[in-house]
Amino acid sequence: MEKHPTGAVRGTDLKNLKYHLMSPVAIRRYAEVMAEGAAKYGEYNWEKGFPISDLLDHTFEHLLKYLDGDRSEDHLGHALWNMCAAVHSEERWPELNKNLRPVVDDKQPG
Repeated sequence: MEKHPTGAVRGTDLKNLKYHLMSPVAIRRYAEVMAEGAAKYGEYNWEKGFPISDLLDHTFEHLLKYLDGDRSEDHLGHALWNMCAAVHSEERWPELNKNLRPVVDDKQPG
């Protein structure tokens, strides 16, 4: 528990999280891509699960289009969405991601 100068006390379970430092611009653009996807595929289609390999392919495609000067859509917002979905997939659906390169053990020489 943490006691504030006002005398109020609160749990410290969020001590290692800094939501207040997140970019509101990035969150808005992420939400716009979510709205676009919801209109096209249904609101929770993405929660059915995508393999990380598919998400990373789409991430890189959007980044390359952006770097090539294509501004026909929000490629950075779409890349952000795909990266966030990859993080979600890694935690939620490990069974979808068994085809990825094996984890390298950094403790072994060579």
